[in-house]
Amino acid sequence: MTVIGTLEEAQTTPPAISEDLVITSGSTAVGVGPSRMARVGSTQPANPVSFQAQDNDWFVHADNMFRVENIGELDDGDPHKNAQIINEFFAYCYTNRVDMAYCGFSALVDSTILVGGAGPALGKTLTLFGSPELRASQAIAGALLEVQNVSYLDWYGKPRLIGSPSASTGFSGRNAREGLRLGAAERFRWGGAYIDGFQGAGIIAAPPTKQTASDLGHVSVVNCGSGKAGSYSITSAWGTSASGGTRVDSGSPGSIAQTTTVKVDTLPPNWTYGSGNFVAGHTPGPLGVMIDGIYHHVMSVDSANSKITVYPWIDLRLTGGTTLVYVFGAGVMLAGGDASAIRIGTLDARSNGVGLWDGALYGSISDALLLQGNGIGLMMGLEPFAASLGHYPGPVYPEGNEWLDIAALAQGTTNYGTLRGDYFPNLSKIRKLCAPRQSASTAFPDGQFVPSSSGMSSFEINAWGMTRIYEKPGSNEWNNTNTQQLQIDRKNVDVMIKANSKTIALPAIDPDLNRLVGYDSAKITAYGTGTDGAPTGTWTFSAQTGSRPATVTSGSATVSGIDTKGLLAGQAVSGTGIPGSTTIASVNSATQITLTASATANGTSVTAPIGTVNGGVSAAFTGLTKATTFAMQFDLATAAWTVVKT
Repeated sequence: MTVIGTLEEAQTTPPAISEDLVITSGSTAVGVGPSRMARVGSTQPANPVSFQAQDNDWFVHADNMFRVENIGELDDGDPHKNAQIINEFFAYCYTNRVDMAYCGFSALVDSTILVGGAGPALGKTLTLFGSPELRASQAIAGALLEVQNVSYLDWYGKPRLIGSPSASTGFSGRNAREGLRLGAAERFRWGGAYIDGFQGAGIIAAPPTKQTASDLGHVSVVNCGSGKAGSYSITSAWGTSASGGTRVDSGSPGSIAQTTTVKVDTLPPNWTYGSGNFVAGHTPGPLGVMIDGIYHHVMSVDSANSKITVYPWIDLRLTGGTTLVYVFGAGVMLAGGDASAIRIGTLDARSNGVGLWDGALYGSISDALLLQGNGIGLMMGLEPFAASLGHYPGPVYPEGNEWLDIAALAQGTTNYGTLRGDYFPNLSKIRKLCAPRQSASTAFPDGQFVPSSSGMSSFEINAWGMTRIYEKPGSNEWNNTNTQQLQIDRKNVDVMIKANSKTIALPAIDPDLNRLVGYDSAKITAYGTGTDGAPTGTWTFSAQTGSRPATVTSGSATVSGIDTKGLLAGQAVSGTGIPGSTTIASVNSATQITLTASATANGTSVTAPIGTVNGGVSAAFTGLTKATTFAMQFDLATAAWTVVKT
């Protein structure tokens, strides 16, 4: 171990640098002299203001450089002694003002390293230098590195924090719970960090103390938290004969009070328990679980009976047996009202349960997010019923995230922000997770959830060269005169067509654009040569056609394996093996239809209308007395267009 600083005293040749050497700026009791180096005496007071050399002279600390380095090389260090020495160094810096404190060590440690103190006084040293490496030698119940009560501390460097003595991507191989924990560290700033292999969060900023306006710099974080399937996470079976329990559903359709309680074979670690919110101490919540690919928030844990209660309802088609993946921790976890407006330079988050869980009241501000191979890339909001007042991630590059790229968890109506999707976003992997279920299930999965809670309300989504924003009110009913009608693929555009007669083929609606920003309607104003601009002929509205996977069998009029949503008798169909002028004779079930003619060859698809119009094949309007505006809206859950005159 070598501890270095600077001493001043009237003496000539310094001894060679070796064990227990301290060089610190200061003066002796008898006066100030030129710099020299001296060995520290064997007995020192705790957090000394002065040092006694082995020649028995005392040296008073003054402002200059204080240093600890070369402590505990990874292959031969004593983890317990290493932690003690490093903590003594940081304790000295906390209680004494050091202008330039340097830490460049690489150490295996067996307990938490504390930069700061118990408070309430703030640390006196405001600047640290160096990029030390800390590696956990054994299980550490808290964080490997804690920064406490050090507001306005600047750390120039990029520390490395490793959650196990040897590289391990599996959850079971991680020793420490958290990498860096910020507590009462508002306006803390460092250059960044490399963080690898923690059970919970790589970096966590959480109540009950303030972390507002800190700057985390350039952060690379891998293999932290649970939420990615496989060995990366804690998993369990549920509702099986092994767990011996059945589901219990409470609440009602469309209610935010709905929950499902199930018995599980494996509970998450007990330090994740709570109400689903953060609590004091090291509890890193919130806690969620992936069930059949859908995120559910854990509202409570009954450890005595091995049960969890989740929101919203689990799909009623599921009776158990599927694997649950618990979601907790993250690469970076920001939570609570006092962890607000934290800046992240570039976040490189890979193979974490969640890359960035941005749960602060006022969301983080980042330059860029590289989110690759996580369970969930970006999670916004602390829990389904929490307030969330803004998120402004930089350009998001999502790739290979298992469940979702971007998710909004909070239901607060003041949720807003900007998502810059410059890297070709997959809209099906952007979801709002707080919506309750309307019913058990439908053929269209998003039809299970309340639409007014499913859209990314007030979020701008910049994708494919256009800014898209959800503007549709929650009760968008046809009898709601205040409803704002939006064009199908962009907002606030009305189409005007001059024609006495016209057939309008109504297009298919992108389900992801509908869910995220509410596009499902349009207005067309028709005017012709009649009185007051009335069209003199007939305006007809029918649905466009689209291809559907299906099994067409030669010699049979029955088509199976087809999604029959939006199909009805009388609609024209075509495809390989289907004779011309064939229509649907009957819709037999959710997956089968009968045609008016038998197929002449096998086929794997059918071209048919994408839906109904006013309950039929088409809707015709004639006898118009003036220029007329038609309002159109599509219901994805039933594949039904409604067209009305306004």
